[in-house]
Amino acid sequence: MRRSLIRNLVLLSLLTSGTILAVVLVAAHRSVDELSRMVIQSTEARVNAQLTGFFESVRQVLGAGADWGRSGRIRLDDPQSVNTLFMPIMTHVPQLSAVLIANEKGDSYYLMRRDDTWKSRMSRPAAWGSRDRWTSWRDQSNEVMEEWKDTGFDARGRPWFGEALSRKETAALHWTEPYTFFTTREPGVTVSRAFQAPGGETLVLALDVQLMALSRFTTGLSVSPHGLALVLTHGGQVLGLPRDDRFEDVESIREAVLSRPDELGIPVLEDAVAAWHDRGDGDARIYSFRSGGGDWWVGADPFELDGGRRLWATVVVPEEDFLAGVIAQRNQGIAIAVIAVTLAVLLAFFLDRSFRRRVRKAVEAAKQLGQYTLQEKIGEGAMGSVYRAQHAMLRRPTAVKLLRAEKVNETTLARFEREAQLTSRLTHPNTIAVYDYGRTSNDVFYYAMEYLIGVDLKTLVSRMGPLEPGRVIHIVSQMCGSLAEAHDVGMVHRDIKPANIFLTERAGDPDFVKVVDFGLVKDLAGGDELEITRVNTLTGTPLYLSPESINAPATVGPHSDIYALGAVSYYLLTGRPVFQAKTIVEVCSKHLKQVPSKPSEVSERAFSEALEDVVMACLAKTPAQRPASAGAIVERLAACPEAADWGPVAAQRWWAKNGGALLGPELQASRESLRGEVNLAVDLRARVV
Repeated sequence: MRRSLIRNLVLLSLLTSGTILAVVLVAAHRSVDELSRMVIQSTEARVNAQLTGFFESVRQVLGAGADWGRSGRIRLDDPQSVNTLFMPIMTHVPQLSAVLIANEKGDSYYLMRRDDTWKSRMSRPAAWGSRDRWTSWRDQSNEVMEEWKDTGFDARGRPWFGEALSRKETAALHWTEPYTFFTTREPGVTVSRAFQAPGGETLVLALDVQLMALSRFTTGLSVSPHGLALVLTHGGQVLGLPRDDRFEDVESIREAVLSRPDELGIPVLEDAVAAWHDRGDGDARIYSFRSGGGDWWVGADPFELDGGRRLWATVVVPEEDFLAGVIAQRNQGIAIAVIAVTLAVLLAFFLDRSFRRRVRKAVEAAKQLGQYTLQEKIGEGAMGSVYRAQHAMLRRPTAVKLLRAEKVNETTLARFEREAQLTSRLTHPNTIAVYDYGRTSNDVFYYAMEYLIGVDLKTLVSRMGPLEPGRVIHIVSQMCGSLAEAHDVGMVHRDIKPANIFLTERAGDPDFVKVVDFGLVKDLAGGDELEITRVNTLTGTPLYLSPESINAPATVGPHSDIYALGAVSYYLLTGRPVFQAKTIVEVCSKHLKQVPSKPSEVSERAFSEALEDVVMACLAKTPAQRPASAGAIVERLAACPEAADWGPVAAQRWWAKNGGALLGPELQASRESLRGEVNLAVDLRARVV
């Protein structure tokens, strides 16, 4: 009886142990599969996002160029018209290396940029034969060379020319196969489009697009410890190289781009592409294969160009990168199984409790940043996430902006730190206050600032429509106070826009302004030693950019903030931006050349001539014609007839009527609660004094 019981217990233990072991092994295998697929899919998404940004800007430039050509602004008999329109764009869209425009007679004009040197070529086969006129100059003025060459170039013999003409009726784009440019020896593609100019002449506009930037992205992409990401053409050429020690400098990347995977000397890539082709490279799927004695996964996601051309965001990862944790899990399961069922249950119970305790401690530690405890996420921005937080000792409400170091580069970290340092120097009540700045032991960068409940001006106008002129004066005057202090200490905001102006409640005024987001501030006194924002880089929001921010970024100063202030005032009065267009290029062109309509011409409201004059003065194309300072704007606004129409009392009536609908019951209740917390803090400080 006893032996039978023991035998049955042993058999039961063995059966249970085998079942547990089988479950653990199956779960381990599925974990590896799922992790591999998740890594491949997330990396494919990142590569496709990069391709979208890379090629979409080229499409926009080509579309704008065709519009200019149809309107007669681009002419082959006037090369300066091409230079004037495209040189600023080529400066700010680095993947564009050349622009070429040609007609059906073979006449063509070619404009190329390389570093700080410009070169052009004019061809007129009927008049000059095989001779081409070449001109080279630096920047945009200092001409250093002009010569004639016998090249025999004829645009009509190029694939991009004939293909674009064949698609003229549909206005479709034509992308060539990748090749090495004859002039620069850079790998790239040419995209072209035909259009009809005034007078009936057919022209073809082509852009040379450099591909080096794709490899700089993919070689720096961290997939997994041994994983690789690359970009392939459907024909098998490599446009974005994988991470490898050989591809660390520009010359090695230039030599390898446009190679085939089997020419790169990375055996696993050959096996991966072969597995992909064998199983049907027309589908966006993920396949497993073996290479070098190990198990791997490959996935390829298509990116569609015009005309049916495809690129493939390809990701290759080994299962080995995910096995360490799974092997530990399997061994733990085996150990538990061979001890006994009862001990396994008890051990699992204690492990579960221990795990929960560790997770709870980890979560609490993650929420603790210095003296601040994170409570809830309240926003997400380009520089990081923003949380409501509670200080360990103080009762004032606090917002904490944080950013993880491992997810960004050194430039982003420097900008984040610089934003905190520069903003903390400002003490004006209409500027958001920064309380603290720090870095935790696990490389989380953060800074603490005052917590705001209310609404930004973009949301306010989009939901409630244009504002009363007196209210605009009330708001803009407060903005001027914030900017005046910043300008006095040598700082320029550079991103004044409705979304960066916040209305909250302070001292009984529910329309109290807070200027936020100093991430793009230019420190005129400090000189921007870190070169965080390059002097020739277009910085800011296009709808509110001053002309000098577009064509001469190095000259940006307080006058640029004044232009943006005028654009925001225009938006508040009319409910629409100063200029509207389909593309960024068109918006920038209007800021440079077009005189805006007066607010009274686009709005049903009536404005005093004095108020309208202030807004239009701020929008002057030349900085010298704008008001001399933010303080000067305040003086002119105070003299407007509408200045007395709005104040704290009028604002309280407006918010009592519209606050619930605008903010919602929950946020409105938080606003009331926050007012109580602020009043209590003020009362406590008064008692201490």
